[in-house]
Order: sequence, then C-alpha cells, then structure tokens
Amino acid sequence: MSDSREVNVVTADGCESYAAAANNQPLPRMTSNSREGVRRRALVLSFLQLPNAGRDMSAALRILKADLDQDLHATWTLELLDAYAQDRMGAGQPLSAFARTHLISGLRAHPGTVVLLAMRAERGVGIAICFRGFSTFAARPLLNISDFYVDPAARGYGIGRELMEAIEREANELGCCKLTLEVQENNSRARGLYAAAGFSQDVHVAEAGGALFLSKPLIS
Repeated sequence: MSDSREVNVVTADGCESYAAAANNQPLPRMTSNSREGVRRRALVLSFLQLPNAGRDMSAALRILKADLDQDLHATWTLELLDAYAQDRMGAGQPLSAFARTHLISGLRAHPGTVVLLAMRAERGVGIAICFRGFSTFAARPLLNISDFYVDPAARGYGIGRELMEAIEREANELGCCKLTLEVQENNSRARGLYAAAGFSQDVHVAEAGGALFLSKPLIS
C-alpha cells in the first residue's frame, strides 16, 4: 500500500479546499468572522457529517503546514482536536465551550506554534500540534509534540508515520536538537508508533532513572 501512495508535503499557500477546487482557485486568506469565512466553515462542518466523507483511502495523502489565518485550516484544526479530546486516549470528553472559542486565537498568538494537518480527499484525517521549546542542556531549540491524532477510520494506512516524518523534517529545518512528547501509559498503539519513530523514555543518567511527566492544575 505504501509503495503506491503519493504523499505531497505543501505549505498553506499550495493547499486548495474542496470548496475552491471546483473552479481551481486557492482558498483565500480570510478572517474567521467574515461572511465568506462563516459560509466556508459551515461547508466544512456539513462535510464532516457525511458518513464516509474524505475517507477514500485510495486518494493521495497531503501533509500541510497549517496557516491558522486560513479558515479551512483553522476549522480542521479545531474539529480534529475536538475529536482527539473525545477519544478515550485523549481527555475522554469534548473540548469545553471556552476551549472551542479560544483555541485558534490562542494557537495564533503563541510564538512557537507549529500545526501539521494530514489531508486526504479534502478531509482532515490527522493532526499534530507542536510547540517550539528550548533545551537548556543543549542550548538549542526543541520541538514538543503536544497533540497527535489520526481519525480512527483512517488508521492503519501509514498516516501517523507520515505525520511523524513531517514533524521531524520541520524540527530539522528549525534547528531543533530533539523532539519530545508525552503519551498515556496504556496507549499501546501510539507507543508502538513512537518507538518505531525512534522515541524512548528520556534518561540523562542511568542511576537517576527515566524522566516522568508531572502536572499541577492551577486555579485562575
């Protein structure tokens, strides 16, 4: 299957939406509250409701570096992250109303945001949301994979692997010294993908043991 799959990695300017493809015009840059932006968002959301929309696995896979000023990219980013949030290996529940309202503006405002979208047949089938950080021990930037998700109906076709390879290319272009991520302990499928991509538990000194990820919620 992988030998015949065509994969094109393109920037936002080279992406055409299904709504614009009919007249071979690229998706214009627009604000999310514009009339045309609202219309296109409605088109994308109605497209999401079709039972098999965009799940033609014979179509070429494209990995796009998202431009969140483009309404189509912003919509797929929001909908795929919401799907990930509902997954049992995500948060187990939908994004809150606050998160849905402020996610895209927050990602735009953050200086280190990198979003990659996997598109097949004009449908978003996977997403990686990453943030640039800094390794003090190496004195070089790093890229953290905050969210990584593939549509369950599109799994088993190498999309996760293609996304991971695109992330690594992006990190190399940014001059990063390493990639980092966190994963649920019982997410065996994701752990297998990450191990195959070269990830392992971070160990600086053997006698200190492996690094653990801890968090503390803050009340604002």
